[in-house]
Amino acid sequence: MLTGLSLLSIGWLLGMAPAANGAAVAPPPSPAAPATALVERVDLDLLVYPTGVGASTTRQMMTVGSEMLARTGVRIAWTDCLAEPSACGPRDGSAGRAAVVRFTTGASWQREGCGWAVRRPGSIGLGVVTLDMGCVSEFAMSLRNRSDRLVVEAPRLMGALLAHEVGHILGLHHGTNGVMRCTVGVTEWRALATGRLHFSDADRRQIAAALREPATVRASTR
Repeated sequence: MLTGLSLLSIGWLLGMAPAANGAAVAPPPSPAAPATALVERVDLDLLVYPTGVGASTTRQMMTVGSEMLARTGVRIAWTDCLAEPSACGPRDGSAGRAAVVRFTTGASWQREGCGWAVRRPGSIGLGVVTLDMGCVSEFAMSLRNRSDRLVVEAPRLMGALLAHEVGHILGLHHGTNGVMRCTVGVTEWRALATGRLHFSDADRRQIAAALREPATVRASTR
């Protein structure tokens, strides 16, 4: 899609050209270690398999995504499962919410998206998020090639994409504004570049209600 960026239920950053409306998030300081809980109280564990992704890029992405989710009241801990495989065993929800984050390259043509989420049926906060690095890098380049040379670094795009897909894992559908918006354009990208891209008030209320339930509850599907 040369004029727009559509977000289907399985992905974000759809279409490889920027749209005419967009929003923002600035990259916060990176954690000191690749496998570090970002906050004391944890609502969701992210088990990250950063195959082909550098440690610095992974930290920036996780920091951006975690801060966006923290504004909704969701406290994230993340583990580099390549560095600490023993900490990343199977999770069934009995020990809390956990989602796997994995990376691929070149798979987006199959789904028309740079990222997608699969939530375990009947659960909130259990599932798998997949991010396509090649797709994200190409999209970041397409933003630079715009006439106004809008610069949003790939780790920042990845952090926003991660937050969007984790939103689906927590039971959110696409919305009309903010992180979960279905169509993203220049207004959102500029907000992302300046730290002003957030979840909507309705999304925050829905997430708060979801976190009051057990991880394995009856949940609607997308």
